[in-house]
Amino acid sequence: MREGESPNLNSRVGFHVLNPHSLSISEIEEDLRRIPSEKDIFLKVPNIKELEGIGRVSEGSSTSFGQQKTTESRHAPTWHTSPTRLIRDHSNPRVKRGLMDTRNDNGGDLMDPRLQQQYRRSRRRVIDEREEREDNEDPEYCRHPQSRICDNLKYNLQQLKLRSQKDTYLAVVDAAIIGPEPVRSYEVESILGISNDTFLKTRLRRKEALEYEDFEFNRDRVEEMRELQTRRRSSYKSLNSNNSNKNGHKTVIPRPALKEQFELFARYGDPQSIGELITLSQTDKWLRQAGIIDNWNITTTD
Repeated sequence: MREGESPNLNSRVGFHVLNPHSLSISEIEEDLRRIPSEKDIFLKVPNIKELEGIGRVSEGSSTSFGQQKTTESRHAPTWHTSPTRLIRDHSNPRVKRGLMDTRNDNGGDLMDPRLQQQYRRSRRRVIDEREEREDNEDPEYCRHPQSRICDNLKYNLQQLKLRSQKDTYLAVVDAAIIGPEPVRSYEVESILGISNDTFLKTRLRRKEALEYEDFEFNRDRVEEMRELQTRRRSSYKSLNSNNSNKNGHKTVIPRPALKEQFELFARYGDPQSIGELITLSQTDKWLRQAGIIDNWNITTTD
């Protein structure tokens, strides 16, 4: 600034505003060595003599302190500019993205789509590695697959509604695979000897059978209600609860014993010889691990 010109209006004390992106790091460091420390700038009122290394103060211009002074300096920061922040912003690629000159120190353009794609790939790889590490550290999957299968058996065995030997086998398979414990398909194939395709087919057939059973139950219920309404209209009095229960009684098939369930499970465990055959001694071992039986065998021979 020449003598007699008005100072920069953006500066509180008449200094030029320094653009950190128009200089190199070496130029900024050279200028920073010539200014006082941050402690002197921020914690006390600066002394004019301390700034003689940056610019010469002369009469003819006004400052924020009410004095007529003029500053001649090529690169001088304002009072609110931190020297450490100047270097950090100059090295920060995010700040450079908004400038016309977007080339980094290595000569690459930060706005280049190839660099952006490379950054996204590296970020995706880091995220995938972190998610994989979290999955491996999941306590639900750290336990042995046999223990998780046994927990599913223990959870589901009390809820089985069995109608035949085939349904018994399918129900036990469902109890071993579907439950609160996560079990993978390859674990089922390696431990139970049941392929994933076989299980999906049997589960589909079992689902269709259960849907048909629900349909038959609902149809019987509708016919029962119609008959009950007809009787009420004809007699104009409420039916006895004993008579109504006789018409609506549903035969309950008793559940097979636990020993019979696992004998059928071992017998039908591998009909297509896929994987290892399930023996009765293995079912005893699984039941003991699941806590269903306690140190005694429900089967004696394989």
